[in-house]
Amino acid sequence: MKEKEPEIFKIINERYANLNLPYDILNKSYLIGIEQQEAAYQNIVNNLDFVNSLFEEVTYDNCLLILNIFYEVYGWAKYEKELSKKERLKYYAFLMNQWMNGITLKKIIKGSIDYKVNNNQRVYVFNQPTDEYFSASNPAHINMVIREVLSDIENVIQYNIQIYLENYLNILEYLNRTE
Repeated sequence: MKEKEPEIFKIINERYANLNLPYDILNKSYLIGIEQQEAAYQNIVNNLDFVNSLFEEVTYDNCLLILNIFYEVYGWAKYEKELSKKERLKYYAFLMNQWMNGITLKKIIKGSIDYKVNNNQRVYVFNQPTDEYFSASNPAHINMVIREVLSDIENVIQYNIQIYLENYLNILEYLNRTE
């Protein structure tokens, strides 16, 4: 594979003449498109001090702000099925903040249940709303929340968002080193 790297870089240089992102970052984040990574690079370059401040403390507000930045910069509406619904970012920010701050699964699940009860949420089956409203006394509803929370932490927070977070932090680290 090593003998093919120069040819790959030649193709990248031809296709993306204005690429500023270092190849090692591109290589680390091969699951993210080159245009998406370059957009993230430009976003950080243009907002370096602000972006650095976002990662000083893990709070719900910072998580939500980061997710909104990622949504725009990485084009999640276009490229990410699981992350394409902007209205879900508040929920993901809640999970991300709780998870990163070491809150137990029991408390995260309880928080999700409380939210559904307090906000009179409809029950969804296969991502489709039903005529039923969430009830904390219904074991099937509780089990659905447990499955949803566990799945979203594992698949969305620890996989999808983590891929973008690692890319963004790799770019940020590179720019802070070269500044």
